[in-house]
Amino acid sequence: MEYDFTLEDALAFNEYHFRRSPAGRRARLRHMFLPPAIWMGLALGFEAFVGGDTNHSFAVALAAVSAMWILTAPLFLARQIRRSVQRMYGEGQNRALLGRHVMTVSSEGVTDEGPGTRTQTRWESVERIARSMDHLFIYLNAVAAHVVPARAFRDRGEFERFVESVRELAASAAVGDARGDH
Repeated sequence: MEYDFTLEDALAFNEYHFRRSPAGRRARLRHMFLPPAIWMGLALGFEAFVGGDTNHSFAVALAAVSAMWILTAPLFLARQIRRSVQRMYGEGQNRALLGRHVMTVSSEGVTDEGPGTRTQTRWESVERIARSMDHLFIYLNAVAAHVVPARAFRDRGEFERFVESVRELAASAAVGDARGDH
C-alpha cells in the first residue's frame, strides 16, 4: 500500500504511545499527583506550624488548587506532548520520515520504503501490534513503530481486513518461532 506519512500521523503515534505505555502511565501519574501531594504537604505543614489556631483559608486554597490540578492536568499534559512532538519534528526537515511511503506486508515481515529510506523488519523482530481508531502501529521496539493510517485504504472494511492480516502474520511468526520454524 502507498500513503503519505504526515506530522499528524507522528502525533497520533506519540499520543497513543504516551497514553498506553508503562513509562507514559508513570509520567502521567507523577504529573497529575506529585504537585498536589507537595501542595497538600505544605498545607499540612503550615497547619501544624501555626497550631491550627488560625484561619484555614491557606489549606483550603491549596486543596482547591490541588483538585483543579488533578482535573485539568491530563488536558494540559496532552497539549504539552503534542507541542513537544511538533517542535521536535520542526527541528529538521525529516525527509526520511515524513512523506510518501510504500509498505509491503508478507509472510516474511514488513518492508517500508520512504523518501530515501528502506527498512525491512522480520515478524520475529516485531515487538507488538497495536491500533487506534485511525492507525495501525507495528512496533519495532518499545518506542518506535511503523504507523499505517486508515486513510491509506479505500474504506474502513479494507483497513480492518489489513489489521487482521497483520495480526495473523505476526501471530504465525510468533508460533513458528516458538516451534523453532523460521
